[in-house]
Amino acid sequence: MRKFLLATHTHLAGGFNEVIELLSGSHDNVRVLNLYVDGNADAEALLADEVGALEEGDELVICTDIMGGSVNNECLKLVQGRSDVYLLTNTNLPLLLQLLFLPEGDTAAQIRGVVNADETCVIFCNDLISEEDGDEEF
Repeated sequence: MRKFLLATHTHLAGGFNEVIELLSGSHDNVRVLNLYVDGNADAEALLADEVGALEEGDELVICTDIMGGSVNNECLKLVQGRSDVYLLTNTNLPLLLQLLFLPEGDTAAQIRGVVNADETCVIFCNDLISEEDGDEEF
């Protein structure tokens, strides 16, 4: 089974999950770690527990908030040498929604496809507005 772990500084992971549930309902395969808040200061131990809880045949996709941040750095240590754990960072809501609805299959290839999709990239909306359309209301 493919499982997901949203792991971020403070309450961002929980916020992502709240929006996901609002848009698509609850997902039993999604766990949340709000780190460095509410007594969750031992990121290394909490993340190791999540990875250690994987059962035979399970895969874990971990989504963190920022490259080079302490949460992502701790996850990088756990991913090394594991073929059943995948780590993504600089997470955004479109990325999460697409990942959650991937069919079973080659997880690494599917993740690469989602990461490279236009729908998951940051978009500067001003560049989408041409001068002649600039006065129209949305």
